[in-house]
Amino acid sequence: MKIPKFIAAFPLLLSLSAFGQGNASLTDVQPAQTGPAQMFFASMVAGCGVADSLAKLDIKKQMPFLLLKGGIASVVHVPTDSLAEQKFQFHYYDFGCSGPDEACVLGYNQRIFEYLTSKYGKRWLKAVRRDVVGLKEWKRTQ
Repeated sequence: MKIPKFIAAFPLLLSLSAFGQGNASLTDVQPAQTGPAQMFFASMVAGCGVADSLAKLDIKKQMPFLLLKGGIASVVHVPTDSLAEQKFQFHYYDFGCSGPDEACVLGYNQRIFEYLTSKYGKRWLKAVRRDVVGLKEWKRTQ
């Protein structure tokens, strides 16, 4: 029996998007050099004020992230996650069930929300995941 091509390609698509980090445009080293990876320890030393400066650095490096706080198993929305990431040039970063203080995550995301709005208007809001930390509250203030 011959397997249809789209079914045969499914495991490849699934493996590319494992663990909520679906965008293949990042190297293995790049995420470790970004704000989300540094936020947990930096916030312990300098407080949540560091989140805004880390977001600004990521914007300057053209590697902004939208932060998620998932559970034990990350959820990936295939193919919508990677389509939104490519179209609006950001990346999702899922901390899983542990991560920095929520106030730090909110501070980082709010700076990225402002950046995306200044660059794309409100079009990005329709494509982004609804579980991005602080998105619902931020939309109410806009």
